[in-house]
Formats: sequence, C-alpha cells, structure tokens
Amino acid sequence: MSESLLKLAKLNTPEAHAELVLGIADAIFKNIDARTDDELRLFAEIALLLYATVPASGRARLSKRLASHARAPVQLAMKLAEDELEVAGPMLLHGGCFNQEHLLELARRVSEKHLEFIARRCDLSYEVSDALVKRSTKPIRRILASNRDIRLSRLALQTLVRKSIDDVVLREDLVLRKDLTHRLREQMLPYVNEATQTRLRDIINGALSDDTLSQIARFKQIRRDFGPALDTSDMRKLWQLAEKAQLDLNDLVILLLQDNRLSHVTELLANLTRQSPGDLRNAVYKGLSDTVIETALRLKLRPDTFALLAHTRCRHLRIPDSQADDWITVYSEALLGLRGYPDETRSGFGAKRRKKATSGEKNPFAKKPRRLAAI
Repeated sequence: MSESLLKLAKLNTPEAHAELVLGIADAIFKNIDARTDDELRLFAEIALLLYATVPASGRARLSKRLASHARAPVQLAMKLAEDELEVAGPMLLHGGCFNQEHLLELARRVSEKHLEFIARRCDLSYEVSDALVKRSTKPIRRILASNRDIRLSRLALQTLVRKSIDDVVLREDLVLRKDLTHRLREQMLPYVNEATQTRLRDIINGALSDDTLSQIARFKQIRRDFGPALDTSDMRKLWQLAEKAQLDLNDLVILLLQDNRLSHVTELLANLTRQSPGDLRNAVYKGLSDTVIETALRLKLRPDTFALLAHTRCRHLRIPDSQADDWITVYSEALLGLRGYPDETRSGFGAKRRKKATSGEKNPFAKKPRRLAAI
C-alpha cells in the first residue's frame, strides 16, 4: 500500500474514507488482469466495511469507476446498484460484472426509478425484460420500447401494445421495433394516426426494410435527446451544442431539413466553411450548383444528407424534383473524385481556410475548366 493510502487509513473522516476506497480501487483496477480473486475479495471487504461512512459523492465516483469492469466484485456492485440513484445509475446501466441472474434479482427488488436504468441496458434477456414489464411504469415501458438493442418476448410485446392504446409515445416507439409481429402491428392500426397507419401498412407489406426502420428509430431518439437545443435560431450556438453532445454534422443537417429549415442549414454550412451566409443562401436558391457542391465536399457531407438537401430545396422552391436528381448525380461523381485527397480539419466553429496551392500543386477545390451546370 502506498504511503498516501496509509495516511488516509489513519484519518477517521468520511472524505478520507472515500479517498481511501477510491485510491485502492485505482491501484487494483489499473492492472486488473494481474489481480487475483483473493485481492479483489479483500478490496470488496474493505470497501463494504467503510461503505456506510463514505459520502454519496464518493460512492457515485466508485460506481462510475467500477461499472466498466467485468471483474468488479459482484457483492460490492450489487450494493452500489441498490444505493440512491446518483450512485446506482452507472452500475445499473453499465455494470459489466452482472449476469442475467443478477439483473433479474435487481429487477425484482429495486425501486421503479432504478428500473429505468436497467431498462436502458443492451444485454437484457427475455426473463429480465419480462420482469421489467411486469413492474413497469409509463417511463419504463417507453424506455423498453425504444431500446432496439434488445429483443422482447411475445408476452412483453403484447403487454406493451395493450398499454400503448392510451400512450401515443409508446405507440410510436413500438411501431419501429423489428421484433413486433405483423399480427400485433395490425392490432395497433385502429389506434394510430393516418401517417402511422401508412407506415405500419408499409412495414406489414415489406415496403420498409429493417435498415430503414432502424434509421427512423435512430433519428427519433436523437430528436428526443437533442430536441430542445433545436429550438434556437442561432446556428453558431446550435453547432456548439451539437459538438458538446457529439452530434454528427450530417445528423444535425438532416434534423433541420426534416423541419424544413433550409435557410438555417445554409447558414450553418456557410459558418462552418467561413463563407457569407447570404452568398451561400443565394447559391442554393438560385441554383448555383458549383458553390453548393463545393461546400458539401469541403464538409464531407454524406450522399444521403446531400440528397435530402437537394430534394428539400426543390420542394421549398416548388420546382421539379428531377433537378435534385441532377445535383445528386454530380455530387456522387465529385465524391468519387475526392479519393486520395487529405481530409480538411475544422478549427473551432469554422472550417480552416484552405491553403493556397503552391507551384506545381493541384488545389482540390480549384474551379475546373468544365463548370458544373447551374440548376
């Protein structure tokens, strides 16, 4: 034991006890593969002996530290998982030492608020999810329905479908589940709006693939998590919030376009490439495809993102959708031509200005002799 830990052991204060337990945890788990079961058991005994004297903030730090370790002592992990929510959350959600029997035991005895964390796990068996459904509240049912990393039993799905009659959010999440049978989807038809009925019938008839369902579900979850931030009309602030939330630029652009915020998209892209927002907006509205496509290339927009931008522009301007197809074709060909070019990085909010091409060097963004047609 290090000298600092020995000093902490001699101090009889809650703060010292917390730092002692955390210090031992750091020493143990820094080289976890080399630790014996006896060493882990001894650590657990010390932690449990001092547990009642460690403040909640210290227990929460311990829970976060141990949650990712598959060899964390189960007895200590269970103690943390049944603590107050601040402490229990990380262990309930990420605890890697729990098997399905441990999770089932927790699902049967922890509080309903604790169950919400378990319902978000990606490793739940039928038996555990059935136990959660049996004890479920409205939030737990919604979390389970939106958790597409797990498969639910037929009994669980039947219960959720029945409960969804009075819960529109639950219905919307259930519709997008791959494990929902066609028979259960047909039972939901009388209770959903016209748009959802169309989607349900498309799923039943095989018109919507599993990949499409997953994509729809993913954007529903992103909107649910990031939605309030979308209310701002300040695109600089929105991008700062998106970066903080680790939201990909493509996903942010798609969310804005889904809300028909074409002007905000052009402002965002202009800011990121250090262009005048007014100039890029004029390029989009006047059909100056060279400028728009070059901007998209500099930001490495995905083809599906650019396609939605092109189609949204046509819909906004009430012009034939065939013009969008022309833009998409040119963009796809330009993307293929970008292979082998170094990635441009962005510094801060805006993209870095590209360097001037030196003599004999090709500038990947230089105007080509044959310009792209303005559409």
